[in-house]
Amino acid sequence: MSTTLVHEALGVGYTGAIALGSMILADVLHRTTSLSNEVTRKVSHIGSGIAVLLIPALIDSAITVFVLCAGFAVLMVVTHFSGLLQGMHGVGRGVGGVLWYPLTAFTMYALVFNVMHAPFYMYAIPILVLATADAMGAVVGKRWGRHRYEVIGDHFRSIEGSTAVFTTALIGVAGWLSFTNQLPFINLLLISLATALGVTMLETVSVYGLDNFLVPFGTLFFLHFLSPLSVVELIGQFVLLAACLTGVVLISWKKCTTAGGMVSLLMAAYVVWATGGDAWIMPFTGLLLTFAIYERLSPVADTHTKNRYALGTAASGLAVPVLIALAHDTMKSWNGDALYTAFLAALACDAAIIFFMLPQNRSFVFKRLRRSFATRDLFQPAPTLGKVPLPTVGAAIPLACQPGGLPATPTTVLVLGLALSGVAVFVISAATLRSSHVMCPACGGVNLRGLYCCQDKRLGEGATRATAYSMSFRETFLMANTVAALAAAGVVIWLL
Repeated sequence: MSTTLVHEALGVGYTGAIALGSMILADVLHRTTSLSNEVTRKVSHIGSGIAVLLIPALIDSAITVFVLCAGFAVLMVVTHFSGLLQGMHGVGRGVGGVLWYPLTAFTMYALVFNVMHAPFYMYAIPILVLATADAMGAVVGKRWGRHRYEVIGDHFRSIEGSTAVFTTALIGVAGWLSFTNQLPFINLLLISLATALGVTMLETVSVYGLDNFLVPFGTLFFLHFLSPLSVVELIGQFVLLAACLTGVVLISWKKCTTAGGMVSLLMAAYVVWATGGDAWIMPFTGLLLTFAIYERLSPVADTHTKNRYALGTAASGLAVPVLIALAHDTMKSWNGDALYTAFLAALACDAAIIFFMLPQNRSFVFKRLRRSFATRDLFQPAPTLGKVPLPTVGAAIPLACQPGGLPATPTTVLVLGLALSGVAVFVISAATLRSSHVMCPACGGVNLRGLYCCQDKRLGEGATRATAYSMSFRETFLMANTVAALAAAGVVIWLL
């Protein structure tokens, strides 16, 4: 047996023993003490984090790491459905959250060491933040959380818990960087503050166990992006993140959406601006303007307005533009670039869908227009001519906000807007053609299943449920974005 194989086997044994030992310890504490399930779960969370942190020191091959993580993923599934290790599974959540942990461990290892060829601290700090900050936030929030805010329906965070996440992440990032990176103190402090603030905002929207994925990769993104910047640039990034947080507080206070929805929206804006600059953020600002117009022209009661753009809806609508922005390697050649065109198409499609929904709401302020544009018979073939102008106007807003480039003339804006609104209307119509009538309990608007104008899942009295499957509003958002982006990129590549 070769020395390398023995080394890998011992590494797997040591790492697995630490992780499994922490899970068994959590189960023993769950059975023998009065500690809550959340506390015992975080014991296994921290122990598993220590095991993952030691992987690069004990294992050299990415294949071995994959085998180790796959084995623990299988163990998580088996113990979840068999009722074992309740100290970890007993919080009443699905198996998805614990499965993110081994997936994150392998992906982080492969990305940092095999793709980025980055130093060890780029791997260690994200894992450390995941193991400590997330656990501390959960424990503090459960024990001392008094000031709660809504992320999505029935999912809340507390200001105390979020403060604990920020403080722990700040200490972890600053402490590790001070020992492993020869940065000036002011740079180190600004990087630590910005990273901790960004991670706290990501943790806020990490529901259903997604914190095991978003927190470490968000930490890696901030470290990788912020480390090369000068002091002036770092101050600008920190101010931008602080402005995003302020926007979340102010807009959530006005109750036009959930905190989770606004964090998703403003974090997406930050990523687009930080990676793409003015050429990318200006059309994105146009999308925000479209949303503001929608809220102004179609108001509903404060208790229901926030349901329109909750976390899931915002994430579905913004996933494609943000992924395109992250995939764009060089931001200097945006004019005519296929990815930039796809980015514009996705934003315009979002805006077209938002304006398409305007006349479907009973609260639409222009009643005569509503009677002209709204669909009276939900089973009539669509799209119809009456529904084209508003989506066209919506799609044109983000396109008109960009600094030159693709839509060089108003005619081009109109043509592209028509094309994108056609895509949006087609996808919505095709997705909901066979659905039954339902009534939105927030504003009384009659809509198709999954397309409630206020995104409230509770059907009103007398409403009928759909008899056939139809796509939800969020699935429609995501599909329309993808179709528009791929179509626009394909056209540009074909023309070039």
